[in-house]
Amino acid sequence: MATAGSHLSEDQFLCSICLDVFTEPVSLPCGHNFCKACITDCWNSTASGLCRCPMCKETFNTRPELRVNCFISEMADHFRKSVQVTEEQDREDDVPGGMSCDVCIDTKMKAVKTCLVCLTSYCETHLEPHRRVQTLKTHQLVEPLGSMEDRMCKKHNKILELFCREEQRCICTLCSQTDHRSHNVVALEDESGKRKEVMRKTKTECEQKIQERKLELQKIRRSAEVNKEAAEKETADGVEVLNALVASIQKRMGEIFEVINRKQQEVQQKAEQSITEIQQELAELQMTSMECDKLSRSEDHLEVVMYSLPPASITLPCSDWYEVLMDNKISAGTVRAAVTKMEKTLNEGMEALIKQLEEHHFQVTPPPPPRHRQGSSIKPPSLQPPSTKPRLRAPRHHFSCYAPV
Repeated sequence: MATAGSHLSEDQFLCSICLDVFTEPVSLPCGHNFCKACITDCWNSTASGLCRCPMCKETFNTRPELRVNCFISEMADHFRKSVQVTEEQDREDDVPGGMSCDVCIDTKMKAVKTCLVCLTSYCETHLEPHRRVQTLKTHQLVEPLGSMEDRMCKKHNKILELFCREEQRCICTLCSQTDHRSHNVVALEDESGKRKEVMRKTKTECEQKIQERKLELQKIRRSAEVNKEAAEKETADGVEVLNALVASIQKRMGEIFEVINRKQQEVQQKAEQSITEIQQELAELQMTSMECDKLSRSEDHLEVVMYSLPPASITLPCSDWYEVLMDNKISAGTVRAAVTKMEKTLNEGMEALIKQLEEHHFQVTPPPPPRHRQGSSIKPPSLQPPSTKPRLRAPRHHFSCYAPV
């Protein structure tokens, strides 16, 4: 199926008033077609108030009701898109790596600037009048644009050169006369200048915050290093002290065992000496008992009197051996009780030390909420499309470090 561009020429889609492709085309009773905005402005500008066709001059007693001709509108849109695609393909084929000049005929040269007023891209040669002629110097030149579709009004197919601050959108001149007539409309240059000023201030604030955050990072890293060094030193000192404590305990334990052994030997010697003496006394007592028993049984009174001692002079060995008992003050339980008491004291000291170390840690203290500037009605630029969901902002923190003591 053949396309519309292969059978119809551009003249068949041009409005005779604005000389551009139809935008919202309407058909008059006489059969001629115009842009709805163009014919409305034409009739509104006549002093007599008569409604007349600009082409055939036919006069209408009452203003016709203007309705968009959907068929012509679709054909015009299709033709506009086909022409745009064709021009872009020609530019890409003619000038590799860039846009071609719209004015060059034979050899297409690379475009260096695009005029937003003329809607034309120029090479260095054809751009010369814009740099020389005074009236053309006021035109806005930008880097070469491959497509002007994003810069055109979707409704009126006009260049976007105004900005509506109430609806926060770019509009064309026809939009400012119709839908945005009562709105606060300014030139794009004014809105761009205002937003650039906000961007410059935002950039300055960002750079200041960047420097502050870099300083905070340096402080945090330095504090972390100091904390690490202090922790390593504390660990080394703790190991050294604990090893010394263990060595001291082992040394003292050896001394305690030596004292216990020495005392045990002394007690053993005393016990052996006492046992010898008691055994001697026991032998003497047994002998005296045997003699007494023998004499007490004798019938010879002379023998009893001659060999026995007088009753008043008879003495028996009666040493008080209760005083020679073994000294058991260093018996089992003394060392255990002392060591248990030392262990309790050591554990209490260790728990207090651990609690003290736990209190010195790395803290992150959130700062107070930021204070917003007042008096500015322009929001900072955003690369994201508008959304009804609330934006979440990462909280900023103030960091402070404490090294353990």
